[in-house]
Amino acid sequence: MDVNGTRFHLLIGRRDWTERLPGHGLAPASTGGVVWNDDQGCITLQPELFRFPTPRGARPLPLDRRRGAARDGYGHWFAIDEAETGVTYRPHHAGGTAAAEPFWPHPDREPDPSAQRPGPFRAVAPAPSAPDRLRGLAITTRQYLAVGVTAPRPGLLLFDLHAGGPPMRIPWPVPFHPSDLAPRPEGGLWVLDVEPGGTAARLWRLEATFQIPPTTPPTT
Repeated sequence: MDVNGTRFHLLIGRRDWTERLPGHGLAPASTGGVVWNDDQGCITLQPELFRFPTPRGARPLPLDRRRGAARDGYGHWFAIDEAETGVTYRPHHAGGTAAAEPFWPHPDREPDPSAQRPGPFRAVAPAPSAPDRLRGLAITTRQYLAVGVTAPRPGLLLFDLHAGGPPMRIPWPVPFHPSDLAPRPEGGLWVLDVEPGGTAARLWRLEATFQIPPTTPPTT
C-alpha cells in the first residue's frame, strides 16, 4: 500500500517475474519475445542483431584507422583526431556539417611555457614531451570520457564531463595496447587490448571505480 492507500503488488527481481510469465524460464520462444536483463534487473524485449548494410563502393576500414568516437548524454560528440594525438568535440546544436573543435589538449587552456615572471631570474623551459598516442574512446553511463593511450605511457585518460577540468591519467602496470573501448551498463568500461599485428588480445573489465583488475592470479 502506498501513501494514498492504493494497494499494489511489487515485482522485483528475476524470481518474481519468472513466476508470472508463461514458460517459467524467460525463454524468448515461450514468452512472446521478452527476456530477462541481468544488468538492468528488468524485463526487456528480445534484442535483435542489426547488420548495417555496406554502401556501394565502400572499402572495409582497416584496424589502424579505427580511432574511436562517442556521444555523451547531452548529444555532444567526442572523437579522436586524425593525428591520434588529441580529442575533438562537436556540440549537439552545431549540426552535422559543423567543424569539430579541439577538446583536449586545448590551446587556450594549456599553460604557455614562454610566459615568464618579472625579475632577473628566468625559469628553464621544460623539454617538450612526446604527445600521447590515442586509440579507443568511450563515454560511460556516468558521463566519464575514457580514452586509450598506447604511447609513450600506456593507460587511460579519464575526463569527468560533469565536473570538467584536466583528465585523470590511469597508468597500466603491464604492456598495454588499447584498441577499442565500450561502456558497461553499471558505469564501468570494457577495454579491448590487442597486441601489434593482432597476434593476441585481452579484454579488460573495469568496474565503475576504474580500478585495474589483478594481472596475476592471487597467491595463497
